[in-house]
Amino acid sequence: MASRPATPLQQLGDLGGRWRQRRLTATGTHTELPLIGAPRAALLAIALALVAIAYVSGAGTYAQSVIALGCGYLIAALGYNLTLGYAGQFAFGQAGFLAIGAYVYAVLQEHGTSWLPALVAAALAAAFAGAVIGLAVLRTSGFYLALITLSFAQAVVVAIDLLRSLTHADDGISVSFFDLDTVYPAIVLAALALLLVDRLIHSRSGRAFLMIGSDESAARAVGVPIGLARVAVFSLGGLLGGIGGVVIAGALGFVTPENFSVQLTLLLLTMIVVGGLGSLIGTVVGVAVFTALPELSASFVGWQDVAYGVILLAVIFVLPGGLISLPATLRGLRERVAGRGSARG
Repeated sequence: MASRPATPLQQLGDLGGRWRQRRLTATGTHTELPLIGAPRAALLAIALALVAIAYVSGAGTYAQSVIALGCGYLIAALGYNLTLGYAGQFAFGQAGFLAIGAYVYAVLQEHGTSWLPALVAAALAAAFAGAVIGLAVLRTSGFYLALITLSFAQAVVVAIDLLRSLTHADDGISVSFFDLDTVYPAIVLAALALLLVDRLIHSRSGRAFLMIGSDESAARAVGVPIGLARVAVFSLGGLLGGIGGVVIAGALGFVTPENFSVQLTLLLLTMIVVGGLGSLIGTVVGVAVFTALPELSASFVGWQDVAYGVILLAVIFVLPGGLISLPATLRGLRERVAGRGSARG
């Protein structure tokens, strides 16, 4: 009997599973370093921050807002990659966490709360929502997990839309971030998020996330608390999503429910898959590409979503490891061509 072709969700799962298995094979306790022992990640984060700050210091206001928006996407995408790419949880509700963070921050700021308590409250509210979702889907996986989390994101947007009358902001809520130019704190937060996630995935907890993403039965056999790990990864994904939502709101200058539709989750998914699922550098690359692409294709409004879909499909079939696997793919292709040439000779 012919086997049934894999669905796109199963193909994505196979892609993530193969990457996590390679990561587990290549890593061990020697990589579980304390924060001070992570020079490469720290240098990468600092270098990215310095380059970005040096660029925006001479850039115009619009360019700065685009970079701040990209930093918000990066923070949110790091949280999403942690949940989907590393822990293998097929959640599609990341936009809901962004919406919760952005609206908690905006409403508190509107009522006179300063930026720091508002930011902390927004991050904690999104993390709490992530923990609740994690508890709700403890015994769910695959298609049903995707459906439940997608419904959660849509429910958050609908609830915010229904509560517009309470916020007296039918056209959105104005947001100012840190009472400063948004771009500078956004760059710092993005660098800190990159360093945090790098240290997390090289810790014992990060190894547990990789194991539950690869094989929950094997993880349970070696003593990994599956339920606690799943709740933790959803909570951390929500925390970073909430902070990313605040940065995005600050970059846009206002928040409306339309800013956090299901399309935002699909955009984040495209970013991490095209860049490299389960890769921090891949996440940076994917976010950079899909932050710059709308600016480069502004004259093709209406066709951008089509372009995103074509790019996503092309990467899945041609570069399943994402854009960061392109050098290795080209090198392998060149070696095969050279091998055939020498065999003929």
